[in-house]
Amino acid sequence: MGFPTICTDRAVSGQMLTGTVHNRDLQLWRVGLFGRNFAQFDQLLASAELSKQPPEKIFISRRGSRILTNEAEIEALLHKRGFQKIYFEDLNLLEQWSLCQRAKVVVAIHGAAIENLAFNYAGVKLIELMHPGYATRFYRRCIESIGGRWCGVTAQMPKNLIHDLELAPNPLLFAGYDLSISPKSIELALDFLA
Repeated sequence: MGFPTICTDRAVSGQMLTGTVHNRDLQLWRVGLFGRNFAQFDQLLASAELSKQPPEKIFISRRGSRILTNEAEIEALLHKRGFQKIYFEDLNLLEQWSLCQRAKVVVAIHGAAIENLAFNYAGVKLIELMHPGYATRFYRRCIESIGGRWCGVTAQMPKNLIHDLELAPNPLLFAGYDLSISPKSIELALDFLA
């Protein structure tokens, strides 16, 4: 992809861009992630020959950890609203970036897949599904910085959350638990963003 590569076992230092978003046109998220090379990504995506036009409404599901225990119910609801379920594990990077560049509405469990929305120019609407014991504003700020809209949906409280927060040797383990999301909460989020 045109990035210079250096392999070393020594300490690495570099330049970092930090700042506060005062204006969504600054798009600091994109610049912070990709620096001056973001235009190269746009050219790469524009020249990509993808097999079909990506959907505008996507539900980014997960395999392995942090899955939805009631996914079939949520998937049926989202399918009725025109969403297509996608597993990013099945896509190469270019397909992931292209999908996120053209998406208009995304429902996704909190995680790294959301980072790909930095490529979005469509004013994406993101519904972020989060664990009740783990809340962050990171993706909310990122989506706002690219002119999109965000809505968070918190999962139902698991039975063992209090135990793990108070007594377990690593209280952050709960952040990797599977989730159960109320379909009504998803409907309210979709209506709010509409």
